[in-house]
Amino acid sequence: MNIRDLLNIFTNLLDKKDKRKIIFLLSFSIFVSLVETLSLSIVMPFISVATNFDLIYKNDFYHKIYSFLGLQSPLQFISFLGAFLVVFFLFRSLIYFIFSYILSNFAQGKYHSFACYVFNNYLNFNYSNFVSENSSSVYKAIFSDASSLTQIITCFLQISTEILTGIFIYSALLFVDWKMTLALTFFLGIQAFGLMKFITKRVAKEGKKSGAVWQILSRTLSETVGNFKLIKLFSNEGHILKRFESASYSLAKSGVINKILQDLPRVILESLGFFTMVGMILFILWTYRDSSAVLPIISIYALAFYRLLPSLSRIFTYYNQMLYAFNSLGSYYLELPLKVESLGNQKINFGEKIEFKNIFFGHEKNKILLKNIDFIIEKNQKVAFIGESGAGKSTILDIIMGFYPVKNGEILIDNKILDKSNLIDWRMKIGYIPQQVYLLDGTVAENVVFGRTYNEELLIDSLVKANIYDFLLTKNGVDTIVGEGGIMLSGGQKQRIAIARALYSNPQILILDEATSALDTDIESKIMDEIYSISNQKTLIVVAHRLSTIARCEKIFKIEKGNIFEVDFSTKSTNVILKVQ
Repeated sequence: MNIRDLLNIFTNLLDKKDKRKIIFLLSFSIFVSLVETLSLSIVMPFISVATNFDLIYKNDFYHKIYSFLGLQSPLQFISFLGAFLVVFFLFRSLIYFIFSYILSNFAQGKYHSFACYVFNNYLNFNYSNFVSENSSSVYKAIFSDASSLTQIITCFLQISTEILTGIFIYSALLFVDWKMTLALTFFLGIQAFGLMKFITKRVAKEGKKSGAVWQILSRTLSETVGNFKLIKLFSNEGHILKRFESASYSLAKSGVINKILQDLPRVILESLGFFTMVGMILFILWTYRDSSAVLPIISIYALAFYRLLPSLSRIFTYYNQMLYAFNSLGSYYLELPLKVESLGNQKINFGEKIEFKNIFFGHEKNKILLKNIDFIIEKNQKVAFIGESGAGKSTILDIIMGFYPVKNGEILIDNKILDKSNLIDWRMKIGYIPQQVYLLDGTVAENVVFGRTYNEELLIDSLVKANIYDFLLTKNGVDTIVGEGGIMLSGGQKQRIAIARALYSNPQILILDEATSALDTDIESKIMDEIYSISNQKTLIVVAHRLSTIARCEKIFKIEKGNIFEVDFSTKSTNVILKVQ
């Protein structure tokens, strides 16, 4: 990690308000450092006068204070200085507490905003980026990386405070005895530099290891939840647990090494400081031969060491924490803004037709999946797409819904081009029923409304049309709990909830992407009867592999080798399975 990396974080992730707060905190840290330095500086006069009362009369500064206060004896003057010292140190503690509170409040607030920043970007992903992104990376970015970023900013501010305090105290020591101060600086500086070079490389290495392990843990948890039945079926718990334990152990080991490396500078520097202090006292005593004459100097150096060595140790610790956090950080916080789709709110009317005109599309740069696709879907028409698995049926539905931008060609709605400027309004006209229905762990109402404006009349109407309302009345009505992923419902019931969800906004277009393929023939037939019935005044677009599902469609398009052509099935059988899987 270098200054450029730190500046990139501040530039890309902090707004103007945050930057003003950081400037305020840095200014406050200067004040805290001055108070810290003064708290040490005023100890020397107290010790000097306490060991030599004659200074009250010999030193003009002390004598003026003594006379101004109208004190009657040196003991009263010492008592006054002692009381002042106590009050000042209490004031110093209060200032430090206020600074710590403001700093913590800012840092934790940034954790909240960083986590929301990632989640907001994730919600606004371009769909093509969404399908290529590993969800475990997003979990890590929200929970782990947000904490790491907060730690980087906190440590930066703490380091700034400690450095400023060190500069002020060091300046005071130069004023007291610049030769001795420079000698001590040279001796301790060499030790500190060598220590820093040794530790930082290891900390960076452990940070990178931690980031990689966190991603493995997140992926393992995500895959376990998604494949729980298979794990139980294959009795595969041991393999999954072993994988989790291995990653967890690596994370714990990395944390232990990091903790040791963070504590090591404090132990070494305190030992070096103590040895240096003892050597300095012996040197002064051998040089001056009079302890009373140099006691104030010894005291100020002892107090300075008492404050500077922990400060230097904290600088090491904070820097290593920054390094560890930065190296465990993913690339999300620099990449996400490039992936967010920016959509407009322009209106687009659908009164006549949807037209694909010379459409070319491919998921990969050099691989074209759909070539020169042309077709028209009239309003309120029932249309089906068939083809082999991977031919591009679902892709066409995704393009209609605006999830994938086309490479060439145009999508026209009533002869108006569909693009980012009107995509939000277009999507609001669509009800979508996927093959895999994911239900929230909540009530039926929450699953149907799905974050939209709640309207009980529309809710009940959509459940009645989906032919599931009577069943719900035997339970808790719209407040019936469905369980995580709809585990408390049958496959057909989950599909009906999905239909109700699609109907809730009274869409002009219903899109079914193999929505009934996982159901048995009888249930599928009933559900499709209901869908055809409720879509009487709607445009229906279906992808399916059973003829019974698409038998009542007015147009059937087949996708084959990237091309599209209309087909006509004259067979009357309703159980024929088209060879398109």
